[in-house]
Amino acid sequence: KLTWTHEVSGTSGSDDWRSPVAG
Repeated sequence: KLTWTHEVSGTSGSDDWRSPVAG
């Protein structure tokens, strides 16, 4: 599941494939 949310919002999505917890 690729939800590029934290990519635009900062760190607010389910795309923990990139950053599990970057906030």
